[in-house]
Amino acid sequence: MAQSQNTINEIILGNAVATESTLDAFMTSATVGEIGVFVYDGTAVAAGKDFVFAQKTADSTFVSDVIKAASVKDYTIAADALEVAQVVTVTPPAAADITVGSDYIVKIHIFEHGSLSVNDTMIKFGSYRPVTGDTENAIVDGLIASLNRQFANGPGANATSNPLFTFTRTGTGTTAKLVITQKLQPYLRGKKFGRVNPFAVFADFTPDLVDPIQGTVLTPYNPGKGTGKLVAAMEYDLRKNRGDIYGDLGWPYTFPVQTNANVGDGYNMLTLIHSRGHEGFNPVYMRKQVTIAITEALSAGLDNLVAKVNTLTGKSVAALSEV
Repeated sequence: MAQSQNTINEIILGNAVATESTLDAFMTSATVGEIGVFVYDGTAVAAGKDFVFAQKTADSTFVSDVIKAASVKDYTIAADALEVAQVVTVTPPAAADITVGSDYIVKIHIFEHGSLSVNDTMIKFGSYRPVTGDTENAIVDGLIASLNRQFANGPGANATSNPLFTFTRTGTGTTAKLVITQKLQPYLRGKKFGRVNPFAVFADFTPDLVDPIQGTVLTPYNPGKGTGKLVAAMEYDLRKNRGDIYGDLGWPYTFPVQTNANVGDGYNMLTLIHSRGHEGFNPVYMRKQVTIAITEALSAGLDNLVAKVNTLTGKSVAALSEV
């Protein structure tokens, strides 16, 4: 069994900054979900003192390694940002240019399907053959029906829905467009990490077209910052102790793994890098990192912690609400 990664990187997460000023008071009276930064010797926050971060859980208090103020190399902060799905549009030919009896084709190239290899690509086709009197609406609606049929045989899919994409029409007549919207993927602790597949769309609306038209990216994919999925994955990976890596994976590993991250939340984050030195005869210094993730509003939450860390370390990282 591999050694727990929290010997290198720790994670502290919660929903509010505690009002207690000492670690002893925090351990006694803090509310579950609160976090704080405290001087290790029990005194008030002051420049140059050794300190710890602490998280109050339902049955205990999780405390980080002792951090020597002088050993802090750097720390950065980031506000949470939602994960955003990619949206691609395809514009059909004008009604006057529709060729009756010709196949109109849309191809979706889904990259890294089944693995992270760029060579592992799944291609799905949607096609429609127009008849006399068809308009732009008919082209788009026909392609939507065809694409839904193409995806209908996959896991979790049916005749009108699938786990990967949503197909809709926006506009009507000359403004009609096919809209292909990526679906964000769920996170299931230790099993599914919520990755989405990059994809590209190509349309062939002319019988003799050599180079298909590429769909227009209306909204690019953005993985976000401090998303609940990211923090949940970090917590799971960074707290694998006592065989927890196998928990929840089925018999005989049916014991539960305690996690505190809420996948639906966004977390403002502070990442602090420091080092630990051996106190004996062998002066080995180990790079260490601690990540603080908090859902509380910036001014009351992360900025509050930053002000205290600034005092302890003598550094001057600006509060996010002031940037």
